[in-house]
Amino acid sequence: MVIASSVASWYFSRKRANLKCVVVESIVRLFKYHAGSVALGSAVITLVKIPRLVLSFSERVLRKWEESWTWAKYLKKGCGCCLACFEKCIKYVHHNAYTVIAIQGVDFCPASRLALSALVQNALQVAVINSTGDFVLFLAKCITAALTGLIALVIFRSDDSLY
Repeated sequence: MVIASSVASWYFSRKRANLKCVVVESIVRLFKYHAGSVALGSAVITLVKIPRLVLSFSERVLRKWEESWTWAKYLKKGCGCCLACFEKCIKYVHHNAYTVIAIQGVDFCPASRLALSALVQNALQVAVINSTGDFVLFLAKCITAALTGLIALVIFRSDDSLY
């Protein structure tokens, strides 16, 4: 949220040369105006995680009867999959809601509604941007690994005492 607020302050500022300590101002703004929104978002995520924790606890308790109750195994797996999918969707909307809070300064619930409507209305653009970003990050990881390997190879070949 601090990054989104800092970028929004810079982007929407008319005089960018006069900006000083944008990150510090964003942190102060977060604690002064948006701490409740962050707390509410964290509470919602926690409430979404509780059923998954209960399901995993019940899985450990009921493990000894699993052979006789084959339907219970499939029910647990299906519920776990649905809960995990729901949790990921909620986290994704919350991430975008925090960005809306940082940019527009609205409360958590209206920000979540705005974020969800923006995601639904621009689903294709969001998918393209996310896929492009994931591909760029993948390439960066591959290039980093390759460069690290090449540097290690050069170092090991140049000094005979290393191997």
